[in-house]
Amino acid sequence: MLTVPDLQTRTVKGIEEIALMRDEWDDVVKASQGTIFRSHAFTMAWLNRFSDRASIEVSVVQKDGKTVGILPAASHGVKVLKVNGRVLSPVGLCGAQNEFHNLGPMVVPGNDESLDSLVREMSKQRWDLLDFRYLTDSPINRKFISAIDGKWGVEMRPPDPCPFIELPMEGDAIAAIGSRTRRSIRSSIKNLEREERLTFRTLRDRTSMMAACEEHVAMHQTRWKRKGGSIFDDDAQIDFLHDLVTLAADGEYGAFYAVDIDGMVAAQLLCFYDREWCRAYQLSVNDHFLDENPGHLVFYHMMKDVQSRGMHYIDFGPGSDLYKFRLGAKESYIIGFQAMRGKLALMRKASTFPGIKSLVEKTGMRNKAAESMNVPPRETQ
Repeated sequence: MLTVPDLQTRTVKGIEEIALMRDEWDDVVKASQGTIFRSHAFTMAWLNRFSDRASIEVSVVQKDGKTVGILPAASHGVKVLKVNGRVLSPVGLCGAQNEFHNLGPMVVPGNDESLDSLVREMSKQRWDLLDFRYLTDSPINRKFISAIDGKWGVEMRPPDPCPFIELPMEGDAIAAIGSRTRRSIRSSIKNLEREERLTFRTLRDRTSMMAACEEHVAMHQTRWKRKGGSIFDDDAQIDFLHDLVTLAADGEYGAFYAVDIDGMVAAQLLCFYDREWCRAYQLSVNDHFLDENPGHLVFYHMMKDVQSRGMHYIDFGPGSDLYKFRLGAKESYIIGFQAMRGKLALMRKASTFPGIKSLVEKTGMRNKAAESMNVPPRETQ
């Protein structure tokens, strides 16, 4: 006789209840090979700073009393063509707070049936538009998208570049860097050290990292002031970064890497350690030293250190910035999709109404769902 697993599903809406889920949450993260961005600590850091801007909608599936699936999400209000609606997105990518990547549902291996339960739970939540981006291109996320497609239909987003470096197992980490940039780095180090102008620093304790955090924010604000403003013009973003830095320092899974030229900070790089991966999270550069390529220097400094710590890969994060490929990055992609229901879905179906084209453009919808769903997943990180 076939035994049907006893699945229980619920939506957690209170930050206090999520705070109590640490052990079961991190057990699921570990079993599902979730990234540090899905960890309980990082999720709580985001919720503590931004849950006043979004409604928590965390779907949880248990089998025989044990948690086997979690989908951390939150919803926020939008107005499209004078119509109020709600958007449901992963925690860390809700509204303008784009801070995390390599996202998606976390499912303990052998429990793929919990994906359907997660989707059914999502149907009970308040949203008109699903906007899921920066998902790891993995079999479990493809199954999740397929389940969403079967219920509401999806529109796949164009894949987002998320380059990475594979470090050599032995020898100088500079071997992973492109030949032209490699020569430039060696030349810069030689010249600056000959003139006694160069200092490399690795900051791991809380006091040093918090001081570096202040420098990082100040450099970012200065550099982006003339380009429309810095994310750190928002005090909540500064507080959020402080929280992540504190977690990394106290848990010993992160560091600030710094390059000083002429006694001044020329570049800083905040990284998080995630098993065999180093997540290069945020880079800040002092415009005064751009001719010395301090961004390249600080990445090389970091690469040598994490190689010595037994890590094999560097995650550059989303974006196809040229410097990443000059440093030897390989192509990799993260995926995303959208789905509509309710008022927005009705508006989209009413294709003869004025403004529908604008709606599609504003929400980034693309009529490539069927084609995209047939594309085999790329190798995952």
